[in-house]
Amino acid sequence: MQLTAVRLATLLGGISLPVVASHAAISQNEGAEDTHVEEIIVSSRPFQEQSTDVAQAISIVADEALDRLRTRTLGETLDSLPGISQTYFGPAVSRPIIRGLGGDRIRVLIGGIGSIDASSTSVDHAVAIDPETADKIEILRGPATLLFGNNAVGGAVNVFDGRIPSTAPEDGFEGRLHAHYGTNGDELNGSAGFTAMVTDTIAFHADFNALDRGDLEIPGFAESDALRALEDDHDHDHDDHDDDHGHDEEHGDEEMEGTVENTDLRRLSGAGGFSWIGENGFLGFSVSFFDTEYGLPGHDHDHGHDEEGEDHDDDHDEDHGHDHEGEEEVMIDLEQIRFDLMGEFRGDFGIFEKTKIRFGYADYEHSELEGGEIGTTFTNEGWEGRIEMVQKTYGGLNGAIGVQVRNRDFSALGEEAFVPPNDTTQYGVFALETYETGMWRFEAGARLELQDISSDELAFDESYTGISLSAATIARLGNGWQVAVNGYRTERAPNAEELLSNGPHLATGLFELGDPTLEEETALGFDIRLAKTEGPVTGSVSFFYTDYEDFIFQNLTGEEDDDLPIAAFQATDARFWGVEVEMGWRTWQDGDRSFDVTATADWVRAEDTDNDLDLPRIPPLSATVGGIFQSRLIDAHVELTYTDEQDRVAPFELITDDFFALAAGITVHPMGPNGPLHLFAEGRNLLDEEIRFHTSFLKDQVPAPGLDVRFGARYTF
Repeated sequence: MQLTAVRLATLLGGISLPVVASHAAISQNEGAEDTHVEEIIVSSRPFQEQSTDVAQAISIVADEALDRLRTRTLGETLDSLPGISQTYFGPAVSRPIIRGLGGDRIRVLIGGIGSIDASSTSVDHAVAIDPETADKIEILRGPATLLFGNNAVGGAVNVFDGRIPSTAPEDGFEGRLHAHYGTNGDELNGSAGFTAMVTDTIAFHADFNALDRGDLEIPGFAESDALRALEDDHDHDHDDHDDDHGHDEEHGDEEMEGTVENTDLRRLSGAGGFSWIGENGFLGFSVSFFDTEYGLPGHDHDHGHDEEGEDHDDDHDEDHGHDHEGEEEVMIDLEQIRFDLMGEFRGDFGIFEKTKIRFGYADYEHSELEGGEIGTTFTNEGWEGRIEMVQKTYGGLNGAIGVQVRNRDFSALGEEAFVPPNDTTQYGVFALETYETGMWRFEAGARLELQDISSDELAFDESYTGISLSAATIARLGNGWQVAVNGYRTERAPNAEELLSNGPHLATGLFELGDPTLEEETALGFDIRLAKTEGPVTGSVSFFYTDYEDFIFQNLTGEEDDDLPIAAFQATDARFWGVEVEMGWRTWQDGDRSFDVTATADWVRAEDTDNDLDLPRIPPLSATVGGIFQSRLIDAHVELTYTDEQDRVAPFELITDDFFALAAGITVHPMGPNGPLHLFAEGRNLLDEEIRFHTSFLKDQVPAPGLDVRFGARYTF
């Protein structure tokens, strides 16, 4: 599409109109002339803080805002927040990307502990988190290394699911029921959960969630215009080649249109657990399961000819033990059993007043089924624990120290085992201190982390040491205005996939090649944020800049192995910088009725500075403008997002077209806004546009869902 005057006007409007920061709810005082953003407590930090006390850019979604955003995957749920995009590997798989960084640079957490799955290993592996279980999600944009380890150099997404109760429910019992139907893929989703006090001090929690949907429905062809044009050129060259050699061979599969085959999804998840809740703290545990089966779209194992149209030697496949012919439909069968422990104790421990403990263990396995038979099995048995000691407050000084240990025993067995079995152990110690005086708030932190990666199969055993530092200042200027400046130096050790990969990975259509000589990557950067937290207009503007030394990324070499393009993990110097805008404007309020205008915008640029090239899969400029109406009986919202084309592409990448995405919804509260019953209808991609995410490995094979309208109900008690 071309950038018309209307699109340009919408884009500029999205940048200039204000929106509610972090999709936070605006407090409503009947008859009040002024408004302010609710005080939201940040749970990801060791000590009790409001979001306005955190120098790092943070988004918190909960309650009605989370209900509006919630969908099938974590990446899709958070995609509309500024600075956040998604990996999108079909409707079943999507992991968050923060400021252009994804994979092993973004930690996905459950209450501060990793999801302990294989989602950071490959983009076709689902995150073992059901968004339906989330009570609150906190997104830390920018390095979260100090608190969560070197794998959080790009940020962290922390999901709080309430499966371990920390406080007694009001009246001793609370629960929820949810069900909806979606027209795209005949989606059916239902969930139920409750927490009950079984004694004066013992709470029990249980929940169960189920999702079933068919194949993805799209507005046009599955393949993009750019890819189809490239294939037409290739086919023309192939035909000329056949003519020269006296051949007239039929080739090529029938193009998919309207529906993307093999994108169905079934998912079950649930949990049960107990907590002891006392006057000075709590201690609880839970057992949960996550079970899903989904199709992998875009799989084409028929590599019968190369780019020049020449036949491949059949002995080549035999040498590698592969027979890709006819193995187009691939399903993933994923299972995880997880055990969690959480506790918090308040008391006098010398200079400390609170101790927080968190531990999680998970046994994860998923099998890639090819024609109903297991082709490759991935397993990940892992555990992670952390202890935080929170200091007593002396004057304006506050702080915490902590210890974190993490282990991952990972293996991939089968014909597509592109990485050998390996074991990773990380040890981290950290300290975070804050000091507040008058209008100023200062913060400093440090973390020392040791990481060991070993593989008996390759006789590989390497250790890495990383030191991360940060310092920040917040200046409160009055009338709700504040400026935050955050500087950091972080180190990330390479992971097992970057070091040891050596094999075909058909999910991404690549032959992945690691480099065992890779060393730690170092990032040096800062971000500046101007925010307004009070009054009818609230929001923030952020600028961030990071220089990387030895930045590790997958580089397409232009060569092939096993009939697949080689993507080699290499290190280069790189630079990331960008802008995020997030504001809101209470334009009208009359008693309990109000109307807010919202807008966000984000843009990131990422360059390989060694070779003066753009880095791959970087999200383009995006802007959203919308409105939210709230009243006692009806809430309604509408959002229009414009995403620009991405023409700053890496070698062997195709340009991605721009698009509009329109969403709207209405919620009816027949028993009042605080009543138990809520009926809703919402539509996504109401313009039925062809939407492709430049951040996706499948962007040219599988677009985002077309028009989708959902009808459902939520009941709380």
